[in-house]
Amino acid sequence: MLLAPLAAVILPFLLWPVELVLPYPYFVEEIAKTALILLILKDIESNIQGIKVALILGALFAISESVLYIFNMLAVGTLGIFLLRFAVTIPLHSFTIAIIFIFAWSKKVVPTIFGLTIAMVLHYLFNFLIPFLRV
Repeated sequence: MLLAPLAAVILPFLLWPVELVLPYPYFVEEIAKTALILLILKDIESNIQGIKVALILGALFAISESVLYIFNMLAVGTLGIFLLRFAVTIPLHSFTIAIIFIFAWSKKVVPTIFGLTIAMVLHYLFNFLIPFLRV
């Protein structure tokens, strides 16, 4: 579990080329975060600890993803759009990975897939709605 924060920071950089080929970030990112949760699940002692870890991992993932986004900021928008996106992606990724953890805590396949599906739908809705936000 000690490497989980590092994995959360590196993951967006590994997923970026995948998302260039498979342009469904809500699908790719949530599956990757589910894999991360499943890898650390055995080291989690309580569901409260797991939720805290998931929230931190989600925040680290979002911050790292925002670093990638800033490279394209001039092509896609302004600093205001970046700051808005930064402010809302941290809660999004923290919340979706926490949902995945809550359902994966049972260590059963069906609840884990259900949690993954909920996270994907929320991420999809976020990606759909974010262009409508104005700064």
